[in-house]
Amino acid sequence: MNVLMLLVDSQGSLVQREEFMAKIWQETDVSDEVLTRAISVLRRHFRSEDAETEYIQTVPKRGYVLHPDLECMGHSDRPQDGSGGIHAPRNSEATALYLQGRSLLKQPFIAGALDNAIDYFREALSIEGASADLFAALAEGYYQKLTFSQAGDKHALMELAVQNAERALVLNPDMAFPLSALAMNRFLSSDIVGALDLAFRAFDLAPAEPEIAMRLGYLLAIIGKTRQAIPYFELAISRDPTRGRYFQCLAQAKLCNDELDEAERLAKKAIDLHHLFAYDTYAAVAYAKGEDDLAAQRFTQGCLAMHSMFGAQFGPPEIWEKYAGQVFSRDPDIRKLVAQWLVISDGNDIGYVSIPVMTVLMRTGSAQAIFDACGNGPPIGSHGALLRMWGSVDTCRMIYTHPKFPDFARRIGMAAAWAKYGAPDRPVYPGPSQAAGNHHEI
Repeated sequence: MNVLMLLVDSQGSLVQREEFMAKIWQETDVSDEVLTRAISVLRRHFRSEDAETEYIQTVPKRGYVLHPDLECMGHSDRPQDGSGGIHAPRNSEATALYLQGRSLLKQPFIAGALDNAIDYFREALSIEGASADLFAALAEGYYQKLTFSQAGDKHALMELAVQNAERALVLNPDMAFPLSALAMNRFLSSDIVGALDLAFRAFDLAPAEPEIAMRLGYLLAIIGKTRQAIPYFELAISRDPTRGRYFQCLAQAKLCNDELDEAERLAKKAIDLHHLFAYDTYAAVAYAKGEDDLAAQRFTQGCLAMHSMFGAQFGPPEIWEKYAGQVFSRDPDIRKLVAQWLVISDGNDIGYVSIPVMTVLMRTGSAQAIFDACGNGPPIGSHGALLRMWGSVDTCRMIYTHPKFPDFARRIGMAAAWAKYGAPDRPVYPGPSQAAGNHHEI
């Protein structure tokens, strides 16, 4: 950062190598190679995906010049609104592209919306030049595509989100959304402690931003700290009551907290706002209330609704129509069979267990299959299913009281997060509900 600031202070003018050494490393004996590496890192962050402009120019044998067109737009004091914490560029054409992209980020489930948003932000960058705000917007676009679309290489999308978040933070280290994107990358890399550290920092920077609050609550809920997560979900809804996803997260948290009537109301609100994933929580509430037929009806209805919206992303519809009604069976043998068939029949060649199948594994208490699907980290395409395991019903207890759960929690970073941020709300193995023969595996 000191190298960058020295370049910024002399933007457009030559900064000699000797000046870097004298002002930055005056008390340290370092070689020219250290400065060369630092310049290389900065160039990687500033380089546009399309433009060939080298924003840090080398003057052979003398030093470096920061291109005069590179601009840090600074931190916006205006309220953030869920778009990535960015404000409009100065160029009118770039502004139009930015506004179009921002509007599409609010509609992630519309086919092609996120791809178009990414294209608009990239085009705006090609017009405006390097901008912390536009890099932040592009990072948010890639992160949302990773989160809300089954299509694309998830690891490549995460890498692109990280690259652009880092570019934004190099120019402006006090931006909440890039920090939030980096937090989710830490989470998916099994560093949940690092993820929560960054998520709390992002929230401190933008406490009024609903998406930032939601993501912090999400990470807390993932590690079983549901009661601590609930106020963040409620804050997100109070700031933006149009997002069905926020109602769904709060509904699931209320379900895990055994507030069944409130969870049912919130899940229904999420469905009314066209967040179809909430059908699963809506069904799980009925199961927790002992209304098994209603649970089967709701889950089947949800599967068919999601097929109508997402199509092939959810595998063969006839398989789901046949088995969906049995996911909430009270018979553990039927649940085991259903889970086995759905794993075998998962029609997605996407390199990970799909969102609907991971959800079924959670709802059927298929602990070993969940542990296998996660491997050494949260499943990059279906980690949202982990929210579902912290309830009090038998199928949830079969997961977090499973003898192998402690090793699973250690592998994906949960155990380390508990050591720093406190134990989950529910006792994990070995707990009072642990009994021989209480777990089935697939």
